[in-house]
Amino acid sequence: MGGILWLRDGRVDFGTFRRSCLSLVDRLEALGGEALSGRLEAARDRLAAERLTLLVVGEFSRGKSTFINALIGQPVLPSKVNP
Repeated sequence: MGGILWLRDGRVDFGTFRRSCLSLVDRLEALGGEALSGRLEAARDRLAAERLTLLVVGEFSRGKSTFINALIGQPVLPSKVNP
């Protein structure tokens, strides 16, 4: 699989990430994941939809909006620098 982050031009490459996750799901199924077969199929379906849901939590004024703006690559949420 390579590494934890799959980067292209300094950004996360979701296509490579998705292919790596699908490969992992295949390997888990090959290990006899009968008990997990429904969950693995659901994971495969979510990855095929090419949609990512991300939850960002943290304390008040700790950089969550700044993090999301950096992740998206443009200022979509208001943020400010706190001294």
